[in-house]
Amino acid sequence: MLGLRNLVMVALNGAPVPPFAPHAEQLRDVDRLVWSVLDDGKPPRDDLEAVLQLAGSRPNVVGGIIDNTRRVSGGQIRRIAERLHTAPRRLDLWGVIYTNELESDAFTRLEPCDVLTLWSHETTDLGGQEREIRSFCSLADGRRRLLGVYLWDFPGNRPVPDVSLQRCLERGATWVGAGMLEGIVLLASSLVGMGLSSERIVRRWMSTLD
Repeated sequence: MLGLRNLVMVALNGAPVPPFAPHAEQLRDVDRLVWSVLDDGKPPRDDLEAVLQLAGSRPNVVGGIIDNTRRVSGGQIRRIAERLHTAPRRLDLWGVIYTNELESDAFTRLEPCDVLTLWSHETTDLGGQEREIRSFCSLADGRRRLLGVYLWDFPGNRPVPDVSLQRCLERGATWVGAGMLEGIVLLASSLVGMGLSSERIVRRWMSTLD
């Protein structure tokens, strides 16, 4: 519906469950697909082998993601990265970091990750946090970096205000254009089609991109 060609598939409430082939078949026309290697359970379900099997038959699967890296040890992250990197077709490991972790040891723990995405629990404010963006770029130097933009304010249980979303998208595009970031991740496609104003804002913003 948005014309997006790249997708990050993150498990929610334990779903989907392996095998993933039936779900991936619905996404066969996606150019690049990154899939959860750990689900969001407590403890997380290890889906690494299922993702490796999926990548063996789906060339558009280009990586695995650990969405909740705060619940995963550094040793486990290294193990997952090694398995992805030594697969018959090398796969990237994606990790997630929040603005309130920028002063912690999170970057040391996430060192095996090839790609890092930055998010904020203050879902409406990230577009104005240039200091945090610059700190993120410096600490994640040498790795691919993307900005996470929410279409829904999950802590507030309400839509992201239109002005805040527009600012996040515009500032994010500026940082991408400056080479600070590779791109933007929109969360989440499951909200598209519900009639939220955020969908209209994203469509209008995308129409302005080259």
